Amino acid sequence: MDIIQIAVGISTVIGIAVGVIRLTIYVRAMRARNVRAEIVQEGDLGVPRILFSLSKDRAQIANNLPSRTHFVGRTEQLRDLENALQSRSYIVVIEGIGGVGKTSLALELCHKLIDVKKKPATQDDDSSELDDKEFHSIVWVSAKETRTTLDEVFDTIAKVLSYPYILKLEGNEKAEAVGKLLRKETALLVIDNFETITDKAILQFLQQLPEPSKAIVTSRHKTIRDAKALHLTGLDIDETRDLINTELGNKGMKIGRQQERVYQELHKATGGVPLVIKWAIGQIKYGETFESVLEKLHNAQ
Repeated sequence: MDIIQIAVGISTVIGIAVGVIRLTIYVRAMRARNVRAEIVQEGDLGVPRILFSLSKDRAQIANNLPSRTHFVGRTEQLRDLENALQSRSYIVVIEGIGGVGKTSLALELCHKLIDVKKKPATQDDDSSELDDKEFHSIVWVSAKETRTTLDEVFDTIAKVLSYPYILKLEGNEKAEAVGKLLRKETALLVIDNFETITDKAILQFLQQLPEPSKAIVTSRHKTIRDAKALHLTGLDIDETRDLINTELGNKGMKIGRQQERVYQELHKATGGVPLVIKWAIGQIKYGETFESVLEKLHNAQ
C-alpha cells in the first residue's frame, strides 16, 4: 500500500467521522423540536442515515422561561390574555404602572400554556381552550437588566428553537433566517419591560412579526401600533387578602386580632399593587409598625 492509498484511507475515515458528528448534532436539534430522530446504518459499508418520525410526546414546548412564581388571583385578566392570543391580533401589550404584576401575568400564562400540553384536555378543563393556538416554543426576552438589541432577540430565538447556525449569521441574512423560522414554527415571543428598550429595530421587527407566531409585550406604556392592549390595575380586595396571607406565611408572621383592618387599610394605601404590598409586609417584618408603614404609603401618594 503506497502513501497515496494511505492518505486516501485516512481522509475517508476522517470524512465519515465528521459526517457522524454532524448527524448527531442534527439529531439532537430535531429531538428538541419534538421530532423523533435516530441514526441507523445500512448496507455492507454501514453508511449512516437518519430515520425521522413525529414524537408522540407533544407535551414539551421548547422554552427559556424564568421559574414560576406564586401567583394570586387575576382570573379575569388571565382569561383576557388567553382570549387576546386566540384573536387575530399578533401582538398583545400588557400595560400598567411598575410593580402592578405585568411580568407575573405574562409568566403565569406561559407556564399555563405548557401545563395544557402536559395533560389531556377534558370537557371540564377551561385551560383546554388554549389548544386552539398551539405554540411549539415560548421565547422569553427580559430587557430589565440589560440593554437589549434586536441581534440579541434573534440569538435568543435561535437558541430556544435549537437552530445554532443562525447565531453565526449577520445582518439581513440573520433577520431572514429568523423570519423563515418563525413562519415555519409557531412561537410565542415574550418581551418583558419593553419600555426600557432603546433599539428601535425591535419595535419594527414586532410590527412585522411573521405569522403564525405571536408576541406578548409588557410595558408601562402602549407603544406598539395595532397591538391589542390589556391595561392591568391593582388587585381587588379578595386578591389583596390572599397575597397578604401568602406573604405573612412566607415570612412566618401573623396579623393578630385586627386582620380585616389590615386587609382593608393595606389595600386602600397600596392600591392593590402587589410589589407595594410585598414591600409593606417586608417593612413590618423588619420592625416597622403597621401605622408607620401606612403613613409612609399615604405620604408617597
